Amino acid sequence: MKPPKPRATADEPAPAEPETPPNPAPEPMEPLGESAFGKRGASRGARAVQAIHLAERLETRPAFDWSDRVLKPGEARRSREEGQRLLTPNRELIRGGTEVAQRPAPGDPWDSKRASLIDTLETPDMIGVEAAEQRASYLMDVDILSVGLDAAKTTGATNSLEKMLVHQLAAAHRAAMRHVADAIGPRTLRELPPVDRVRLTNASARLMEVFQNGFVALQRVRTGGRQEVLVQHVQVGDGGQAIVTHTVNTPKRRGARRGRK
Repeated sequence: MKPPKPRATADEPAPAEPETPPNPAPEPMEPLGESAFGKRGASRGARAVQAIHLAERLETRPAFDWSDRVLKPGEARRSREEGQRLLTPNRELIRGGTEVAQRPAPGDPWDSKRASLIDTLETPDMIGVEAAEQRASYLMDVDILSVGLDAAKTTGATNSLEKMLVHQLAAAHRAAMRHVADAIGPRTLRELPPVDRVRLTNASARLMEVFQNGFVALQRVRTGGRQEVLVQHVQVGDGGQAIVTHTVNTPKRRGARRGRK
């Protein structure tokens, strides 16, 4: 049992209550990548959403009785304030490109994923460098490094999305050609049954269609999906004639006669 608190006499003032620190210590950070309702409990953002939803339910549902009618607005206000407090970042934010992360406090546990992300965001130039290295490593994994880089250079890919799309085209091209080689190669004709050769040929045809659709998608990305149509208006008076044509340069055939029209 706890000993009873000593009562203040008339000569002795009552002991002062401990004051709440104006800036309480920040809550520990959730590990990067942890689910909102993972093993460690709800994250700060998830608790903020729950508090705001609770406030909205309290504000919209009818009161049960007169006491609930009196207490419900205060509970809804406190719940909404708690949600807004949880939504406000309690640490320094680090931005780089379109990403943002919170800098851990000195007492937070070590998180390697968050530390790597913060190091990348603090040096924005490294974002493009590391992205290029990752794209090159993916090309090396499927043995199309030279083909993928050459395709990106030939198409004039100017941003990361175009480069990734072109690399996918190179991968689809390699897979299609490998399937064709497996289907009609001299060794395959001796070893594989006809049904397997047909399957490889169909898979190659589908991959070639994927390649063609990806090439069309690249063109749409660059043109914004717009189609230009040229409309010409020609006015011809009574008794007049008009010919509307388009100049087309065609190569001359060898052996063609000069005077032939």
